[in-house]
Amino acid sequence: MRIREAGIPVLAKDIAESLSLDAATVGRNLRALGLSFHGPMGWYGPSDGDFSAFDANTKCWCAPSSTAEGAMAEAENPTLVGRCEWFWPTPDAERVIEDMGDQAEEFVEDGADLWLGGSVPQDDVDDLQRRLQEAVDDWMRDRDLQPLLFRAVEGEPC
Repeated sequence: MRIREAGIPVLAKDIAESLSLDAATVGRNLRALGLSFHGPMGWYGPSDGDFSAFDANTKCWCAPSSTAEGAMAEAENPTLVGRCEWFWPTPDAERVIEDMGDQAEEFVEDGADLWLGGSVPQDDVDDLQRRLQEAVDDWMRDRDLQPLLFRAVEGEPC
């Protein structure tokens, strides 16, 4: 109970590994004690697995697992198993170019639409997109920021 009250994320597989036990058994026993593994998605990361199961009892997706069977073991009443799609931010080069045009228009009012020639060739947009993505990726790595959000897609009935 102290773990849950302190808000410390607990994964059955982590406890199972430390005790050299089966994750499904550990999960069932800990759930019987009132601990839940269905907390905020931010508790997990891409290294935690590629599959998640939807639990009909808690009405949410459970801890990710490397296998569909492992994902089902995390749920009390699994109804769907889906592949995890992990979030990573993507800047939008077209929006940045549009914003620069808006800034130019606010700055000089008339004639700003001539800056950038009214349109930017797709190759140049793609180049900016690549550079922006590299900058975002580097910035996130430098700060050790790992988005820990996922959504389950392609759900298959259990």
